[in-house]
Amino acid sequence: MSEGLVAATKVLAVQTSIEPPTVRLSPDRCIVQLGPVALTVAWLRNGTDVPAAGQLLCIVWRGVIAPRGEHAPERRGWRQVPATPQSVWEETCLPSATSEATWHWHPESLEREGYASLELAGRCIDQLRTALEALLQDAPIDSGSTT
Repeated sequence: MSEGLVAATKVLAVQTSIEPPTVRLSPDRCIVQLGPVALTVAWLRNGTDVPAAGQLLCIVWRGVIAPRGEHAPERRGWRQVPATPQSVWEETCLPSATSEATWHWHPESLEREGYASLELAGRCIDQLRTALEALLQDAPIDSGSTT
């Protein structure tokens, strides 16, 4: 699912004329920073390595959670501290499957209708796009004039 999320955010970056996303991947986490918004998808283990014993946490953030790494700690002086990121959408999904082909993610409980991994990735990207569009609409328009 991580590869699909990264590919979709690259397309979204081109569509919105934003720099390519910053991506941080680990075995249990995918963080994609797309300009002023970010997406985190993390596998939360419940004490065992059995897949059914964990949860998938998806969060869309307003703010920077994956900085580009431009900070140089050896430089002295003032540096701008970014604003604290705020969660704008969050969903926890439980897995269910009798085989790899039937793997589904169920929001909050197994009783609710589930999503295939690609459907859940699309849902996450839709939420990221919504957050980005809302933020871009709120941004002041630069008229190019100086005062």
